[in-house]
Amino acid sequence: MSGTIDEIPMGGLPEPGPAPTEDTGEERTHLTDMPEESEHRDADGAHASTTGISNNKLAMWLFLGSECLLFGGLISTYMLYRARHSGNLGPDQIYDIPFTSVSSFVLLMSSLTMVLAVSSVARGDLRNTKLWLCVTALLGATFVGGQVYEFTTFYREGLGFTTSLFSSSFYTLTGFHGAHVTVGIIMLMSLVLITLRDRLPGSKPEVVGVQIHDGEDDVMQVRLEGQKLMVQYHDGKSEAMLDPNYKLGTPFDVRVVAAGGKVDVLYNGQKKAELPLAGSGWYWKVGAYVQSNGSKGDGASSAGEVVVYKADVKHS
Repeated sequence: MSGTIDEIPMGGLPEPGPAPTEDTGEERTHLTDMPEESEHRDADGAHASTTGISNNKLAMWLFLGSECLLFGGLISTYMLYRARHSGNLGPDQIYDIPFTSVSSFVLLMSSLTMVLAVSSVARGDLRNTKLWLCVTALLGATFVGGQVYEFTTFYREGLGFTTSLFSSSFYTLTGFHGAHVTVGIIMLMSLVLITLRDRLPGSKPEVVGVQIHDGEDDVMQVRLEGQKLMVQYHDGKSEAMLDPNYKLGTPFDVRVVAAGGKVDVLYNGQKKAELPLAGSGWYWKVGAYVQSNGSKGDGASSAGEVVVYKADVKHS
């Protein structure tokens, strides 16, 4: 075959199930033109910073540190101004401790349901992942609703934002907290929408997104198994890794170039594999091809889904 299958951007592969057993790599193709990245990745395969910590983890630590500083300042300000109020509109007069206790308990329980959601993701249990994400968002919304009720009640009792230094510091502190919870609810529902869009069969969570095919069988294919996004050829006996830790819904670009007695595979602009393949009468496919059926434990409603944003084909 003399031609190129060029620029096949795809993305949104479904959330993988449990990662399959690690391959020994004995039958993998020799990868070419790849920068040596082992020294620049952490134990989870993420890109590491100069500190040896992954960029993702370092960014999260910086975010948490900034949050501690922000709320530390707000809490300190509130404690300083807590007694700066008129005689009948202070904490002892307006706080409803039983109501606040119940509201706080609801928010704390959302931490437990979020842990259950993360655990479901690790098991590849999409159904319970969606369930616990929705429960977490519902608990957060209940807390925010309770806070709105409290604010409304306090305002009706005469405690406005500018009534006193106490009221200003109180509304600023609790308002920022409520805003954080609201943003979290939005992010949780966004995750739920992503899981509704992308799917894999439950019992055998594997899907093929791109193929070169001949008259009888596939020549090569881009497929997802667990969290491993890879290229397979030689009837699945040889493979080359594209991304060992593919994340749900992450768009990516794949370019497959078949010319000169070989097939080059580029992933996000980097050449990941050079496959020793040549032939004639080839054609290509793009879409979702599940690797499961009823005999493998999946029901009739099981499905796989791949989101294709753009597909270009060039021949020469």
